[in-house]
Amino acid sequence: MFFSGCILPMRIVEPIDTRVIDADTGKQLDNVDYLRISCDVHDFSCSHALLEKGISHDGNLQLDGKRQWGLWMPVPGGVPVPNHQIAVWKDGYYAFVFSQYDRTIDEFARRADRADIRIAVEQVPKERKYLYSHQNPNDILLGGVIRLFPLSKAN
Repeated sequence: MFFSGCILPMRIVEPIDTRVIDADTGKQLDNVDYLRISCDVHDFSCSHALLEKGISHDGNLQLDGKRQWGLWMPVPGGVPVPNHQIAVWKDGYYAFVFSQYDRTIDEFARRADRADIRIAVEQVPKERKYLYSHQNPNDILLGGVIRLFPLSKAN
């Protein structure tokens, strides 16, 4: 049986270009923490994951995408399928969390082999608001806005 493939630079990490604002006031927030973990969906333990964390001092979150050259085959497992975990938070606000193929970022971290991934996910505050399936992540993460909701005074 003969399979043909292509040697192309395929995207293995999607870019992020968004602003982070206070959901109540619309004011852009500064000193916002972020975490982005990206691994191929076929790398079940995420041993080759890209882990990025840092602080956006001005509330603009711009992270580059990444491409990789390779011989890609049109068969299951033959092309990269990025799996992204993204968290954005600030003290006094619910964390914004996007988990692409897992129900939660914690579920993702439990199956990761790497201790640095588990430690990074543990640093995301437990007060969270998830991006739900009816919301398009590209609308928010590419030229959009992440709205962080203030924590309730009652909590």
